[in-house]
Formats: sequence, structure tokens, C-alpha cells
Amino acid sequence: MNPHLVPERDLAALTGHLDAAGGVQRGQLKRYLKRKGVPFLPGAGGTVWTTVDALNRALGIQPETPTPAPSTETYPEEIV
Repeated sequence: MNPHLVPERDLAALTGHLDAAGGVQRGQLKRYLKRKGVPFLPGAGGTVWTTVDALNRALGIQPETPTPAPSTETYPEEIV
């Protein structure tokens, strides 16, 4: 599975929306995610999923911006 995706079962475990039998309380989970501003999409069979970046943004954590590599281009003397 893609490590950037967070499936419904993981979301439910993280938020405490698993019932006593280990099933996902989907309606409560969706309401919770909406309240917290976490975007999610429907998956197979009505499950929900989101991404690690979406969770981080909802928590106020910005993705790290990679430092650009130094330019190796050279220019003619008359341009510089």
C-alpha cells in the first residue's frame, strides 16, 4: 500500500472510533474528520481514506520544502 495514504481503519484507531468488536464507527469517524477539518475521500465499499499530508495540514504541520539543488548552469561572460 502507498505509505502516503491513511486508510479508514487507521483513522478510526487514531481517533478512537473503533467499537468494542474492532469495527469502524464510520458515521462518527466522518463527522469527527469534518469537525477537525481533515479532508477525506470515499474508498471501496464506502470506506474513507485520507493522506498523511492532509492530516498534517489539519494539525498545522506544514510539509518540509526540499532545498533546491545549486544551479550548475554557466552563462557567457557578457550576460553576467
